[in-house]
Amino acid sequence: MPPDIQAKPVKADEILSYPKEWQTEFSVSYTNILKKSAMEAPVLIEQPNGTFIIIPSLIGEEKVNEDFISYSSGLRYGITRRLEVSSFINLHSSFQRMMLADQNKSKRDHRFDVLNLGISYQLIKEDQYPALFCLFSVNLIDNQRFDTSYKQNYLKTYLLSLLSCYIVDPVVFLLQTKYQLNLKRQKGDDFIDLGEVFSLSPGIYFAVNPYTTLNWGVNLNWQGKTRVKG
Repeated sequence: MPPDIQAKPVKADEILSYPKEWQTEFSVSYTNILKKSAMEAPVLIEQPNGTFIIIPSLIGEEKVNEDFISYSSGLRYGITRRLEVSSFINLHSSFQRMMLADQNKSKRDHRFDVLNLGISYQLIKEDQYPALFCLFSVNLIDNQRFDTSYKQNYLKTYLLSLLSCYIVDPVVFLLQTKYQLNLKRQKGDDFIDLGEVFSLSPGIYFAVNPYTTLNWGVNLNWQGKTRVKG
């Protein structure tokens, strides 16, 4: 007989791990950056685990085409049915093609980006009202790229997120807000001071079967004033 693949009812409680249960995650994201600039201007890229990193451009009149691939591996552990701790590590591969002063150059880079530690708690259980979850995380280490080199920073990024979901099986309605505080990164006299980031992300998920999900959503980001030197 064929295996039973009938979907079980979708539940908001399943967002978090069960007590004493370990879960592993791995994801890959791709971003293409097309840019023409006469000055250094940071580009904000969202990592697969939800945090944002800064990718600065080079100085001078230039055209840049960059393929940026981000890899994220995570580990989650359920403490109670409503409390979970998690840790993620992010790495990237970057492939740049630049045209500067009628010269074509190419550059590739493979680096460690972020080691992140977070805690999630279910504030409101799903009933007649939507379920509500809260996440707080901190980047224990991040590897910031400056013009020609990198520097590791410690405890420079903090993220607070609220996630609300309402389920009409098999449809899930999600609304997530994020606030990220970024402290100044400095290397010698050079620094990158990225303003705070606020994002709002409504979305709809449709569970076709236990293995397939269709989704639609919008991600709106607001970023504070950014200062760059060097």
